[in-house]
Amino acid sequence: MIVELISTGSELLLGDTVNTNVSWLAQELNKLGYTIAHQSVVGDNPKRMAEVFQLASTRADIVISTGGLGPTQGDITRNVLADSIGRPIVFNQEAMDEVKKFFDRVKRTVPDASRREAELPEGANVLHNPVGVAPGVVVEDGDTTYILLPGPPGEMKGMFHDSVVPYLMNRFGSQGVVTSYRYGVYDIREIDLENTLMDLIKNQSNPTIALLIKKGYIEVRITANADTLEAAHEVLNPWDAIIRERLGARVGRDLTVSMEETLGHVLLEEQSTISTAESCTSGLVGKLLTNVSGSSEYYMGGVISYSNDIKHRVLSVPQDMLDT
Repeated sequence: MIVELISTGSELLLGDTVNTNVSWLAQELNKLGYTIAHQSVVGDNPKRMAEVFQLASTRADIVISTGGLGPTQGDITRNVLADSIGRPIVFNQEAMDEVKKFFDRVKRTVPDASRREAELPEGANVLHNPVGVAPGVVVEDGDTTYILLPGPPGEMKGMFHDSVVPYLMNRFGSQGVVTSYRYGVYDIREIDLENTLMDLIKNQSNPTIALLIKKGYIEVRITANADTLEAAHEVLNPWDAIIRERLGARVGRDLTVSMEETLGHVLLEEQSTISTAESCTSGLVGKLLTNVSGSSEYYMGGVISYSNDIKHRVLSVPQDMLDT
């Protein structure tokens, strides 16, 4: 099924706020087998927002928007959608109950302004917000399903996992599985890499292949869609063998696994251990290493030192090195 993502808010349009919601949503929906065909960013202008909703309805089965669900006069997404599909705004008691539950939890009286968060397009369904106040909204109109989510990333992510995924599964069923193999490829120019894999690039369908320039390496990504993860791997494995045979030692680490996980696997295989001594990183290296399950098998511990005295006495850093 085709999904269009709409991000509302002038702060996004003007670049004052980095739009992390859309990249996160795209990744999560892709894992569920949905096709993200378009993404739009629109400011807090009702006319332009309506145009974006109307255009999205002509080219997507599901339209998901983020932002504009709060209690202020500037939170207009609910109203704009209602106008776009020709429905009145009505008071929704279920939404009001959701709002009240939040304020009951924090032992506060519901502000009068929060009544706006319970005024939804007629016929809307309510999505539970496990983090914040504003309920999410689902409206089915003809062949298009609209899903309105809050803008704060924590609320959006919580609502997506808590309410949107179950709704999509119940309403549309499984869309299959989309998965990728990702390789870090080194010591080759992009044009030479493309020529090496040209037959795969020209004949791609399922799986697909992409070459992505990164800092210091090129990422090769092959992606397959299938009914199950096992079936997707069966689609990918022949291409995996071709890529590894042609590129040989130029294929570095598996990018589907983090660098710290890769290091952990190597240390376990070689029955080696590691310790860290850090200064300006505030313990970041140790934290990354110990984020990996089972790291206690190889991570012995670490020292975080900002003092030259500690660096010299505890870590045996030569004094003349510290003095330079």
